[in-house]
Order: sequence, then structure tokens, then C-alpha cells
Amino acid sequence: MSKAVTLGNVVLETGSMPAICVPVLAYGVSEVMNQARAVVDSPADLTEFRADYLDDSSYYNAYTVKVAMESVKRILPQRPMIFTLRTRKEGGNAVVEEPDYRQICTKAIESGFAEAIDVEFSHQPETVSELIETAHRAGVKVILSRHDFSSTPDTEEMIRQMQAMAETGADIVKMAVMPQDEHDAFRVLMASEELKQSLEIPFILIAMGEKGSLTRLIGERSGSVLTFGTTGTGSAPGQIPADDLDRALRIIHNAGQPVPEKHSEDVPNLILGGFMGVGKSSTALKIARYSDLEVLEMDQMIEEREGMTIPEIFEKHGEAYFRRAEAELCREISENSGMVVSTGGGTLMNPSNVELLKKNGLIFILEASPDVIYERLRNAPEERPLLKDHMNRGYISWLMKQRQKAYRAAADEVLDVSRMTPGSAAVKILSLCGLIPG
Repeated sequence: MSKAVTLGNVVLETGSMPAICVPVLAYGVSEVMNQARAVVDSPADLTEFRADYLDDSSYYNAYTVKVAMESVKRILPQRPMIFTLRTRKEGGNAVVEEPDYRQICTKAIESGFAEAIDVEFSHQPETVSELIETAHRAGVKVILSRHDFSSTPDTEEMIRQMQAMAETGADIVKMAVMPQDEHDAFRVLMASEELKQSLEIPFILIAMGEKGSLTRLIGERSGSVLTFGTTGTGSAPGQIPADDLDRALRIIHNAGQPVPEKHSEDVPNLILGGFMGVGKSSTALKIARYSDLEVLEMDQMIEEREGMTIPEIFEKHGEAYFRRAEAELCREISENSGMVVSTGGGTLMNPSNVELLKKNGLIFILEASPDVIYERLRNAPEERPLLKDHMNRGYISWLMKQRQKAYRAAADEVLDVSRMTPGSAAVKILSLCGLIPG
């Protein structure tokens, strides 16, 4: 059964590709800001602010903690934040008494900067209960966690502990253990398989260290909704650099995608959508060459009408102006037929545009890996306003993930063109439409 929890703009759902969380941890606010800046150009979906890495006086100081959280949120406004005060007994740095732990966590909840808070299950039941209630009143989700840095409990014990944690009212439960050998890591996966069926809320179950690295990668299969990577210093043994983690998760995800079914009916318009750099324009030209369809390049049409390039339109009038021109062109396309239309990267993010284009067209989403996109775009950053200051593989991957849900919701067919030429992609699309033999 699929279970989901939403943190800001990120949906954590059992059976989906796990979201990537990167820790921000430092002794002072200025270094916290430096680490947050490193996350900007990474594929991370969320960030975890580890307050216990602040020096002893700082994590007791509510004002300092709030300033640090505000700094992270200002640098990473679109990445949801998890607040964590990890104690020594759970593998962290904080040495705090129970009342202080409650007070620090309560202040973090009340700051308004965190979408979720990590609460350690090993604290007194009244502390756990009070923090869950406080967080829920503030609209903050709770990740209830347990860490074992010395061993891996029996499979049945891991299941029992996770089920007990789920009964507290937390939104997500998490357990991280230390395997002594590969068999321990395998038992973590066995426990995950059972929890995937029995728990009514999302969970995270991972094995730390080198022997447990596989459990950080296959959450889509095992059921874990979140995995942890790094952009510098890690917060636990075995964490993988975020870019490498993202690549591995995508390989596993794409390996399970179904082959599109063929369509025999004729399609008035063929609409090509997807992220910038996937090859929509070149594929559209090939389709036109192999058929009688007329090509309409949306970005080029808007440039001709406005008498300036897309970057110049963004610079002079702003993105909102460009999106209005784009929407008007979609309306015009919906009143015509017999075209192959290459959309802009953001066209299909607007549901109204999708509705118009579907009136007499079939939407094909072209997908490619972040590595392929980066190689295609990196030599001309000035031509891509949204990547102007972030022309790197990590940021591209993150931005792609922000758009993927909308793209796939709009799609009649999805094609991975990472290893396709524009010509082979064109033939595939035409054969799916029954316009040439399959």
C-alpha cells in the first residue's frame, strides 16, 4: 500500500524514487551558510540542519539556532528543511538534559523555518509525545528516529521497534543501524519488505557504513522514502556524494519503467515536451522530414513576435510576461492541426497550457539523464536563463525533479532519449502514432 507525506514541495511516498536529503552541519553560522550554498548546486530535494554540530553554547542559544535556520532557508528557499538535534547517545554531538532537549526542539518548531523535525525515540515518552503534539499544532511533520551505531538488531526486533515508533503519532519513522557484515544489511532489507506491507506511514530503514551502502540506494524497491547524501562532510558513516547517489537512484528507477504501448490512431498535432536540452527541436525537425507535418518551434515563434531572444525577454520583461506569451501561443496551436510542436522547457508546467494542447494533440515527453543534459548545455549558459548562474549537473538534476511530476502528468507517452539520436526518437514517435510502420 502506498503511503505519502508531503514536506513543502517534496512528496515522500512508499514505492517512489527516494528523495535525497543532504545535511548542513557546522560549528558556526557563517560556515552553515557556506554549506547551504553548496547544496544549491546539488540534486538534493531536502536539507537536514544538524544543530548539534554548532558549538556547545550555540545549540543551547535559541537565537543563534534561529539565525542559522533562517540563513539556511534564505539560501535554500525551495528545499524543505528537517531540524535535527542529534544527541551523543544517538551518534550526534549534543550533550543535553531532557528539559533542554525539549526546549531547543520546541523553539526550532516555533521558528517557522523547518518543515519537519527529527525527534529521537530514545527520549522519555512524555518528551516524544509533547514534541509530536507541538509540531503538529505548528503544521510541522515529525520524523521519529532511532540509531544504533554499534550493531544491527534481529530482523524481528527492527520490525517491532519500527511498529512501536509508528504508534506514537509520528508522520515518518526512521531507523539507522550498523551492519557487521553483508548478512546484516540483507536483514535490513528483509525487515523493510515486511514494514512496506504492515506500516501505515512512510518509513526510512538504512544500514550505515560501507557494508550498508546498498540499502541507501534501493529505497524505491525496499520501501524507504528518503536517503541521505553529502555535498561535503557527511553526518553518518557510508553517506554517498549527492551527485553519485542521484545517478544511482535514477538508474534503478528507470530500470523499472514500462515500455510504452503503441497507438494506432492518427494524431492531429504531435506535441514534444520535456526539460531543456532533451532534443525537442531537433527531433521535431526529423519528424517533419519523415512526415507531412509542419514544425512549430514555440520559443522561436515567441522570439520572432517579440523581436528579441528569450534571455532578453526575461531580462527586460520578466518571466511572467514570457509565460503569458507562451500561453497565448498554446491557445493558437489548439485551434490548428497537422503540426509537430516543440514546446519550451516550462510550457507544460502550466496545466492550462496542457489542456489546450491536448485538445487536438498527443503529448510526448522526452527525457534524458542530468549528465546528458549538462553536456549538451554547459557551453552556452547564457542561452538558458534558469541555468545562468547554476550551470552544473547537480542543479540541473534538482530542477528536473521539480518538473518531472508535471511533465509525466501531461504525457501521453514518455521516451527516454538519453541514448537515442533525434532521428531514432522521431521514428519511434511516428510509429507509436501509426504514421509509419512500427
